[in-house]
Amino acid sequence: MLGTARTRLSSASVVAAAIAATALLGPAGAAHAAAPASQAEIQRALAAARPGSTVVVAAGTIDAQTLRVPAGVTLAGQDTNGDGRSDTVLRLPRGASGFADPDDSRWASSYVVRLDGAGARLDLVVVDGNKAGQGALRPRSATEALPTSRVLAPVQVHCDGCSVTRSVVGNAIYDGIEVRDDDVTVSDTTVHTPGGTGIVLDGVGTTPVVGTRLTRVQVDRTGQWYPTVGATAPGPGPGVGGDYVVGTVIDGLKATRTNGDGVALYTNTSSNHVTVSNSTFSGNLNHCVHLGGDYSVMLSNTCASPGNHGFFLRSNQRVALHPTTGGRIVGNVVTAPRNIGVVVQGAASDTVVNRNVLTGGTYIALFTDIASGALSVGGNTFAEGPGKTRCQIATAAVVAKSVSYSSANPNRFDDANATRMCTDERQAVAG
Repeated sequence: MLGTARTRLSSASVVAAAIAATALLGPAGAAHAAAPASQAEIQRALAAARPGSTVVVAAGTIDAQTLRVPAGVTLAGQDTNGDGRSDTVLRLPRGASGFADPDDSRWASSYVVRLDGAGARLDLVVVDGNKAGQGALRPRSATEALPTSRVLAPVQVHCDGCSVTRSVVGNAIYDGIEVRDDDVTVSDTTVHTPGGTGIVLDGVGTTPVVGTRLTRVQVDRTGQWYPTVGATAPGPGPGVGGDYVVGTVIDGLKATRTNGDGVALYTNTSSNHVTVSNSTFSGNLNHCVHLGGDYSVMLSNTCASPGNHGFFLRSNQRVALHPTTGGRIVGNVVTAPRNIGVVVQGAASDTVVNRNVLTGGTYIALFTDIASGALSVGGNTFAEGPGKTRCQIATAAVVAKSVSYSSANPNRFDDANATRMCTDERQAVAG
């Protein structure tokens, strides 16, 4: 429960009471009059709410779209039986998906909830993108304005210091949650079966998304099929993805069955200070974690059976390779990657690969291809199956001198059937 007293009124008085009482009045948590139970009632209650108040929506399934939560207001659901899960479902109505512009690859769609003012919050709500009820997107007409974004997230966070907590976002036609502004928190929240990315951090142009924190978040079965103009197509589907991010912290993420990377934050050369820690990855179609930019940290994560590599440090703007510095890949476990356990590629000044455990690899455990700088490799354990790994550490010959191995912190090689070191490795590493 939300821990707030509630008094039921007749349905005729719901709207007036919601406006008069603005749901929960103030941070002190005074009792509100009635829980709005329709889109119109929720919109009126949100419009009347003042900073510090909470609009608590009735239990049940409510068709809703374009709800905007103003500054300092919380939109909350109800847990009617005390099991810690929301019994309030906000569902995108049938046919609300809007249009697509196939020439521009930009789409317009109704969202369900947008956090729209500083400090707004979504708490204990199930948001259903109702993908099955949308059908194929229609072509944009000549009179319709071109949308500014192709993201079709039912939950959009367009404000600084906003948060999504204890919620579930499912069945999105494209992405699940879109974050566009700074100091946003998503915690204790599940995103499942989106057509595209689970949570997208949408830095635009030269404006980064700064200070995002994702804690105890679960993302499952991303990149499902989504409707296009007259057809369907698979989504790209990382669990968490984005273009231009700074100061992102991802801790305690569980990313499973992603149609792409578990975490993909590498495309913009100006991204930096991204940390992924204490997270679990399994069934990821590509890499478990792919970071780029400066001061990228992968710490104490577990990666099982990725479709490509385990942990990949490389900054990439479209196809060009760019330098990274200050990277840390420490204390991770990689089991049975299809290709490589840990990859460090491009210039890697002041980068450390330390205390990782790599087991069950099918090609090489660690690949380095650094054009300059220094890479320190120490204290790692390579426990491969007999005959499965050709090289446990591989470097390109032209850069092998930039890799250091500390005698005080030696690597451990447990497979006598594998070659420990290959210093003329020219295997291309797919992104």
